[in-house]
Amino acid sequence: MPSLEFNLSPRDLILVSSIVIAFSTWILSARSTLLHKRNQHTINTMLHANFSDSFGHARSAVAVVMKSAEIPDDFLDKEIYSTQRDSVRVILNHYEFVCAGMRLGNFDERTIINCEKYSIIRYYEFFKPYIKVLREQRGRRNIYEHLEWTHARWCTPKFNIFIWAWEKLTARPYFGKRNG
Repeated sequence: MPSLEFNLSPRDLILVSSIVIAFSTWILSARSTLLHKRNQHTINTMLHANFSDSFGHARSAVAVVMKSAEIPDDFLDKEIYSTQRDSVRVILNHYEFVCAGMRLGNFDERTIINCEKYSIIRYYEFFKPYIKVLREQRGRRNIYEHLEWTHARWCTPKFNIFIWAWEKLTARPYFGKRNG
């Protein structure tokens, strides 16, 4: 079996080493720029929502419902709750968008945790019965699946060295199973 031999002069070795170092530096710089842009995009998206009039009105309308300990039994049926139901959809859709972006690697998870973790968990836990009814009515298990995935990820963390390494390598959360 033939063996490979490289007879490089010291000058050629320095040249090859320089090329490898330059290429590695370029890759690290490009990755750093990509992560910085993703973090900036995450912040811009959250700021846009938080300063949006429609999102602010939706939060105010939902706050009335959330003052009670749980969702009223007739929340889905009565017309008097139509404004609150629309506001709940606005808020849940926004956080579903944020969670989907985070899950797909488009948004920075650490920034979302630092800025929105409490809100995401609170809205999901409070409106979980509402989400369950929506899924049953529409026959689609994947309604707000990214919100559910995020809640499970943050509230019941399980450390796995291989998933941790994969997330560090790809700079995004491990996608996991879909609800289908």
